Amino acid sequence: MLGSIHRYSSYLKKSIGSFLIMKKILMLFVSIFILLFFNQFFSNLWMLMTDSSNYIPEYSNIFTLKITQVDEGSGGYWRYAQDHKNYYYFSEKDVNTYYQIALNHHCENFNKLDVQTWCEVKKFQRK
Repeated sequence: MLGSIHRYSSYLKKSIGSFLIMKKILMLFVSIFILLFFNQFFSNLWMLMTDSSNYIPEYSNIFTLKITQVDEGSGGYWRYAQDHKNYYYFSEKDVNTYYQIALNHHCENFNKLDVQTWCEVKKFQRK
């Protein structure tokens, strides 16, 4: 009888150890997912809360918009940004206007930080 209790106890220890390892692996994957998915979210949320001139373009979202260049003046708003589908440019000349170009465009000599090199551009008014 003591032998079977000892074997059952040993089995439980192994099962609990395997469960704890799987739990740690799962927590690692969840943490990596949260860092990758919500990384842009928190910086974009801060941007929106601290400056009323900032906004998220209509065809992007708070989770995926990545600011690639901030205005050099005192405004602090984004000048160039991108997400998984498009590049964006917030116009300094046209009030409440931004421009969008697809990531898979066909522009020669394209520079994502120079709107002058963009072709196939779409123009949008901030809503």
